Amino acid sequence: MRDLLLQPTSLAQWYALVNEAEVDCALDLGEDLESYLVFLLMRFTEKPELSKTIVALEFLESLKKFGEDRRTSLQEIGDKCLIYSGFFPEQIKRRRLKESYYIDLGQNAYYLLAAMSRLRLANLYQNLCEGFLMMRDVLLAIRHDDKKFVPLKQNPRPEKIISMYRKPITKH
Repeated sequence: MRDLLLQPTSLAQWYALVNEAEVDCALDLGEDLESYLVFLLMRFTEKPELSKTIVALEFLESLKKFGEDRRTSLQEIGDKCLIYSGFFPEQIKRRRLKESYYIDLGQNAYYLLAAMSRLRLANLYQNLCEGFLMMRDVLLAIRHDDKKFVPLKQNPRPEKIISMYRKPITKH
């Protein structure tokens, strides 16, 4: 990442950081994913309780809910998993979990949201599910100065997780 240039508002600051990380990663999230990521970052700036949650339990609890309560829970789970996997990979290791734990839960939460939403929101949540790894890579790029940063020494599920930081391993 380049030198940090301060922007006049937190929205402008996050937007600039996301755009710079996209360039560094040679990714284009597109307007919907980029905007979602910027506003997600703004929401979670003030939420230190993120590290105190057990998202698998929250995910199971969300399945007992209905309607708007379920939507809200699933969105929070997907968002937490994205933030955690993008900004806190060391915490994942300390908890003795695999990166795929957060990736799978986050993608599944967004996938379920897509399945239960109307067309416009369904498309957004489907894009969040499919773009989860790209958004995670952008968060990793924001967090780390070294472009060659590798978040894992081993790819936990090479057939599924493809990241700009890892070349996929093909099974023969």
